[in-house]
Amino acid sequence: MHSQTRPATTAGCFATHAAIALVGVQTEAQLQATIETRDLIGMAKTILMQRHDLDSASAFRLLVEASPNANVKLNEVAAWTVEHRRDRT
Repeated sequence: MHSQTRPATTAGCFATHAAIALVGVQTEAQLQATIETRDLIGMAKTILMQRHDLDSASAFRLLVEASPNANVKLNEVAAWTVEHRRDRT
């Protein structure tokens, strides 16, 4: 019986380590995505601040208000703003 429990214990230990590693990778990916989104929003705010002579809070509010009006996520509004920064309307 002892020889049968050892493989089960080893497999359980391996599964636990694999799960911990997976959570670590997922957490790192989420943090990276969060940083990229934050940076993108920061760039969009800067563009709006410069173009419309706004302060940081007003530029962010403009992005936030545009999000539901355009029915897109905030990071998508920011990405559009950055991508079209050279366009003049």
